[in-house]
Amino acid sequence: MTDTSAGAVNALISDLCHDYADDLERRASDMVRSLAAERDRQYDENVTQIMKVAALEAEAQRMREALEWYEEKARLCRLIHNEGEAARQALHRDGGAIACAALTPQPEEPRT
Repeated sequence: MTDTSAGAVNALISDLCHDYADDLERRASDMVRSLAAERDRQYDENVTQIMKVAALEAEAQRMREALEWYEEKARLCRLIHNEGEAARQALHRDGGAIACAALTPQPEEPRT
């Protein structure tokens, strides 16, 4: 036989509300943990992308500097006076070393 007294009904309602509140709290905690994990994953992905961009920018800068050096020497080589001779000697001494250095991948810097 089921107790239908006001006290029993109130106790049942209280238990149901308590169970519902516990379930809501558990689900909210699960959602917060899930969102925090996704935020951390996206942060790590963003850091990785930023580091790749920085490495590509450094590589582009090395190549730009090498091209500027060769452009200057090639332009000066055509001159028939001292500057032309100095440029020809600089190109001869270099033997492509600046280009090789610019084209050689640089090791990644350690993460801080």
